[in-house]
Amino acid sequence: MKDFGVYQSMGWDQGGPMNLITKADDERLNVGVYDNGPVGLSHALQDLHLAHASLRAALEKLDYERKDFSERFCSHRGIETPCTKCGGGGNRLYPNTTTWSGGFGGQAITADVCDVCWGSGDEKKPWANLRVMRSKFKILDADLIAALAQLVEKEEELKGYEAEKFRRMYYQGIVYAVCLWIDSIEGRRAGNGVVCGTYETPSEGVGNELELIGKILEESGLLTPIRNLHKKGDKDADR
Repeated sequence: MKDFGVYQSMGWDQGGPMNLITKADDERLNVGVYDNGPVGLSHALQDLHLAHASLRAALEKLDYERKDFSERFCSHRGIETPCTKCGGGGNRLYPNTTTWSGGFGGQAITADVCDVCWGSGDEKKPWANLRVMRSKFKILDADLIAALAQLVEKEEELKGYEAEKFRRMYYQGIVYAVCLWIDSIEGRRAGNGVVCGTYETPSEGVGNELELIGKILEESGLLTPIRNLHKKGDKDADR
């Protein structure tokens, strides 16, 4: 036991130093009446010394018990180097409600995790630093927000891409329908006749075929009924 020599020398192992005070001394302490002469002053001084020794012994005892409890508590938790801030308990009192996070807060003493050992109780083996983790989470939040913004932007791009794709598919379908119609008119198997070509390798086959069919229809007079039908539709629309 630490400081047991002082603890033992003060008489606590045998009832404490107060057993040195006689009944008469005890009565004088309670009554507080002394002679004004040298004898009375001597008794008063002796009583003060005894009272001081008694109080000092009581403080020594409390300090010893506190240290002993702290040592047993830290030993139970496996703490080798007790935290100088919290004594190994893992939490401590802060002067305001912001505790370990700092900043502005309410003016009230508030208990929270210790900002030295971070709850472990061992100053050389601290747990996760909450301040560092909070900073990392702020960075992660900012990165997450930026990533979400990029996803939204990509989603808008994909929507535009999908719209353009369907627009091209629509016009491509018209071109294929014309090609199939030309093939059917000329008696060819669908897909093995006129070639519409691509952007990279354009073909004039469709245009030439349509121009030829248009001339044949014009010369044969077959376009006249079609034109009349369109003119009638336009008049009906104007009414």
